[in-house]
Amino acid sequence: MSPVLAVCLAVAVIAVAVAVVLAVALRRTQSSLDELHSSVQLLREAPQRQPSTEVAVLPTPYAPVAVVVPSSEQVYQATMSRPLLRLAVLSYGVRRALRPESRDRVSALMRREFRRRRKIRQRAGRRAARMASVERQS
Repeated sequence: MSPVLAVCLAVAVIAVAVAVVLAVALRRTQSSLDELHSSVQLLREAPQRQPSTEVAVLPTPYAPVAVVVPSSEQVYQATMSRPLLRLAVLSYGVRRALRPESRDRVSALMRREFRRRRKIRQRAGRRAARMASVERQS
């Protein structure tokens, strides 16, 4: 068997396997879609309920309420124990860091630091030049 024929055979086998997997997934999706469609039909055919006319009794605003302020460790544990919250916190931080105001502030700080260091280098260079000229005169 030539190498080209072997490669063609392997590609054909892989294509058949992919087709089988996609057919099974399509069949499952179709059955789920049919179930969903029948559920929607049942909900459409069900009689509409009238809103209740009961009045809820709310507590008075002057009732004593005990408020317990959570510690920062409790807030951290509650936040970091849930993956969705972790993702939300991370995405908020990234969005905030990438805002134009933050980028401008960071670039301004870097520019200021770069200029400060350049001034320090220039002063050191001038001082060294002055010291060299004083040594020559002596």
